[in-house]
Amino acid sequence: MFEGIKQRLGIGQTLVQPETIDDRIIGYNDIKIFLGQLEASKKMLNVLFNGPPATAKSLFLDELERRYPNPIRYDFGISTGKGVINSLVEFKQEFQERKGLRGKSFEDVPITLLIDEVDAIKPKTDLKMLHNLLEGKRVTYTKFRFRVDLRIPNLRVFATTNYADKLPEPFLSRFFRFDLREYTLEEFIQIAKGIAPKHLNPLRENIDELAEQFAVELYPRDKNVRQLRDMMIAYEVFEGQKTVAEILGFKLKYTQVRDEEQREQRTRTRPESKRKQKKNGIGGAPF
Repeated sequence: MFEGIKQRLGIGQTLVQPETIDDRIIGYNDIKIFLGQLEASKKMLNVLFNGPPATAKSLFLDELERRYPNPIRYDFGISTGKGVINSLVEFKQEFQERKGLRGKSFEDVPITLLIDEVDAIKPKTDLKMLHNLLEGKRVTYTKFRFRVDLRIPNLRVFATTNYADKLPEPFLSRFFRFDLREYTLEEFIQIAKGIAPKHLNPLRENIDELAEQFAVELYPRDKNVRQLRDMMIAYEVFEGQKTVAEILGFKLKYTQVRDEEQREQRTRTRPESKRKQKKNGIGGAPF
């Protein structure tokens, strides 16, 4: 039904060719193949990317948002389950009004729901709503006189989490799950050499050696490819007049200030603790 639209948007293309993928996603070729085949198959499957920061989870969502049909992106770090419902309702209304698509059944529409930080979901009602959406492809919500009852059989949900163990097992069982691990030093060096020609002057004779230095210097502190890229850009800002170690030192000078402030804030006594101390007769005035 939507083949013409999909062709114009580049949807359904296999995600395996490295030259067609954003160079921020390094490795995981088998996952890229799987995601390409999943779209081509039209099978409905929910996928969860779990792992520590800097393992390309959000980057996968970026790629899926660009390639999959009718994407709706959400971040539970700053959003709620009701917001997801509202987004789905708004999409249905826009779809029904879209020129050339009137008369089509909404249940035939493929929708891609992309959720960042699903482990940050807080209210139990939000978790239950999303659980029902994953299992039955249906969302219902009633508040005062406002009622929503949507059936979305052609819905795929892709989500990321840093801590899957924070979520209940019945909820996790609704996903096909990928546990992504941190890059090894050897992989990080390979990544550095791969992105170096884009972010360093490609005319430098020692570009591979420089790339390895960046990876080796940064790896013990941060395995984030974004930080690796930014250090290379900073190196070129200084036109190669500073060493790799000096660039890292320049970066860490103010990073350490931030980390020290965060540690100090965590060690401060919380208001709740003070109230407990007063209640127990510890500290404060005796009345």
